[in-house]
Amino acid sequence: MSKRYPDTFKAMKQREAAGQTRMIGVSNFNILKLKRLINESGIVPAANQVEMNPFFPQSDLVTFCKSRGIQVIAHCPLGGALAPQVAGRNGNGPLHDPLINYIAAIHRKTAAQVILAWIISEGICVVPKSSNVERIKENFDVCFPLAMAEQELIGTITTRVQPAQRNLVSAGHIGFDTFDEGNDLPMYDTGSIGAITTMPQFAQVFGEFSPIMRGFTVSFLLLMGAFPAFFAGQLADRFGHLRIVLVGASVFCVGSALQGGAMSLPMLLVGRALAGLGEGLWLTNVSM
Repeated sequence: MSKRYPDTFKAMKQREAAGQTRMIGVSNFNILKLKRLINESGIVPAANQVEMNPFFPQSDLVTFCKSRGIQVIAHCPLGGALAPQVAGRNGNGPLHDPLINYIAAIHRKTAAQVILAWIISEGICVVPKSSNVERIKENFDVCFPLAMAEQELIGTITTRVQPAQRNLVSAGHIGFDTFDEGNDLPMYDTGSIGAITTMPQFAQVFGEFSPIMRGFTVSFLLLMGAFPAFFAGQLADRFGHLRIVLVGASVFCVGSALQGGAMSLPMLLVGRALAGLGEGLWLTNVSM
């Protein structure tokens, strides 16, 4: 959630040059973020994994990605399950659409198979998810041709029948709309911790923060996670790695419990201090 994603991407690209990975892509990037990433890093990502299905075709984004040679990968290709925290769609998903089911009957396929075949016909990779063995097998049986008219009818559902509906909406979950095409949100560069302090849930418990208080809180939370790295190794050399790892893990659990149940800022800071201390102790020594 940091705004420094072009720097992150450039660092990741170095891993590709070192032969540690084949390709580097992004996920849930809109056009605004892709343009900034390409302009500032000078690198075009290999792929962009985004929500895409007949009820949310993202035609403009798909067109932009294709024009830049970015492979689109569709998550939630069948519409996805409605999670209360992030649900943006009302009613049933594309699996229940009458047109899609009509086309499925013509081809003697399921609605899911028709949707996957349509997405693949658009040159888009799909990532369907299922724990049902029979449905997993069905998801592989999607290499059948759809008529051009059928493809066009499915692709224009959101212009003929209903407006496009995103299933996964981030604003109510992380405090800002990461898909905003007008602003590259978040507007600050404090990463996920800064985002948490602006969430409505955070303000309801701890009250509104002034810019100075937010800066202090974020700095403190970040510092407590990094501070133990300066002395964790020396403690391990003196008392033994396993002992310090166990102590660190225990302190982390206590701090996490205090932090998770905090109803005041002092308790949150104490909990975070202990959690950061414990995390630094055991993670530093585990990596060693």
